[in-house]
Amino acid sequence: MIFQVAQEEGLPVLDVFTPYQKYLDEQGPNTLNVRGVHVDSIPKKYQSWLKSRTFLHKSRKRTYMQVRADDNRLDPILGKHKEWFADRHPNLAGYHLIGLETVRYLLKDLRK
Repeated sequence: MIFQVAQEEGLPVLDVFTPYQKYLDEQGPNTLNVRGVHVDSIPKKYQSWLKSRTFLHKSRKRTYMQVRADDNRLDPILGKHKEWFADRHPNLAGYHLIGLETVRYLLKDLRK
């Protein structure tokens, strides 16, 4: 619908979804996403080791301690928790891809 409206109105479209989805299809569904899990879900033996990645998470429904990560380094330890991959927000690599696609799009006009 976005492309249809843009075409009807003669507007350009910056499509970051297509390259983002292509990357996820090629590299895996969680490669560009933030990860997180309740501290209480983690075995006690890992909790002190993960303290530097732990923060207070506040939502409208509740407040709790959470371990967060912007990459896959903790996947072997925490990936078994379904919640670990639930957050669909981009991680640093995801934002990098969005920024790169934005620059590629803008360069066409900037070079003119």
